[in-house]
Amino acid sequence: MADHVRRLTNAAALSALAFVTLLVIDATGRPRLDRAVAEWMAEHRSMTGIDIADAVSVSGSVVAIVPLAMLFGFLFWRKQGWRPVKWLWFASAGASALYLAINTIMESARPPMPLRVYDDVGWSFPSGHSTQAIVFWPMLAILTGRRWVLAPAAIVVALIGGSRIYLDVHWTTDVASGFLLGLSWLFTVLVLRART
Repeated sequence: MADHVRRLTNAAALSALAFVTLLVIDATGRPRLDRAVAEWMAEHRSMTGIDIADAVSVSGSVVAIVPLAMLFGFLFWRKQGWRPVKWLWFASAGASALYLAINTIMESARPPMPLRVYDDVGWSFPSGHSTQAIVFWPMLAILTGRRWVLAPAAIVVALIGGSRIYLDVHWTTDVASGFLLGLSWLFTVLVLRART
């Protein structure tokens, strides 16, 4: 048990360190890679791709996560009581709060409108969809108690991050930073869960 908690703690710390590195990079100037990826996406996307990316993107937003957290919370409560419900809701709410706090402080601009598919509101760094997705979907999978569910959860998370880049509503580093921030929080929640 102690080794498991130590590994989770180390993973949380490494994710947080990597996130801070991207935060410093974002604060000091946009990497050239971001612009290159955004321009390439804008030149190569299709209407079908946009429709698919839009649909996938929703599964990383509160529009999908809140109802799903309520549904799965109810199912967990019926089978296992309040403990898994508490951890699912705590992890999800914490991810949203962290993302919103940092996003508001950073006030980082999204890719310019000629590149973006639509004019999304809010700031860009870190990606809220990516932060919330990488916490909610793996946490949901972990709480089912079935390891095989982690692979589909990871695929959903990757698709959500990719959809945000495809639509050019976030820079690539915004999505990466959202993943790192979310992972840091997810591992922290798993440490707390293991200790109670």
